[in-house]
Amino acid sequence: MSATGSDAGGRQAARIDPAPVLRLVGARWRGLGLAFLLGAVAALGQVPVSLPWLALAVYALAIGLFTLPLGWRVAAWRGWAFGTGHFALALFWIVEPFFVDPLRHGWLAPFALVFMAGGLALFWAAAFGLAQALGRGQAARALWLVVALAGAEMLRSVVFTGFPWALVGHIWIGTPQMQLAALGGADALTLVTLAAAALPTLMGAHRLMLGAITGAALAALPGAYGAWRVPDAPLDTPLNAPLPWPSPP
Repeated sequence: MSATGSDAGGRQAARIDPAPVLRLVGARWRGLGLAFLLGAVAALGQVPVSLPWLALAVYALAIGLFTLPLGWRVAAWRGWAFGTGHFALALFWIVEPFFVDPLRHGWLAPFALVFMAGGLALFWAAAFGLAQALGRGQAARALWLVVALAGAEMLRSVVFTGFPWALVGHIWIGTPQMQLAALGGADALTLVTLAAAALPTLMGAHRLMLGAITGAALAALPGAYGAWRVPDAPLDTPLNAPLPWPSPP
């Protein structure tokens, strides 16, 4: 066998067979369960856990899986399950008021969380379904998903008076990356995050590692801007200094 033929055979062997992955993602209950689980893990990027790089990796995996040729209905259901898992964990705090008087109102807490998570996830379902319907090829579907999901997050922030909590871009709260919001708000952070997460899919399976590195670099770029915009500086006043109080008359 020639060297050229050997190299071609090696590349052929290195290709990932998408059929088993497609069967898993496309299976009704297993696919929904996988999407819900990924959404919950992605929520760990939100405060107070604040693991943004883990969330970015999960977004990248979700984009790669749910832009396979699933059909728009299946993709919409997967997007809804992904969003439900995300919001169910990220918005855990909305149940706390019900436990001020748990004997009277505690039973309402699960309903509040379930309906809130499932309702907000409808925005994500529409984005995933739209991307699947408009895209021709996985890269095109991934690109459409970036645009559609970023748009869905913008709508979620304003429709019905808006609920701009647990946005995709909020995973960067407490990091230098969040300074990008000074230029374009949380929507800019969301768009950059989704674009970075989509790069491995956009660059294709044969350049997966390059896509992951490029995506990480894109996500880190606003951090460089943030570090330049708000450099570390010593405090003028020690944290334990007493606060000034006005003298009594």
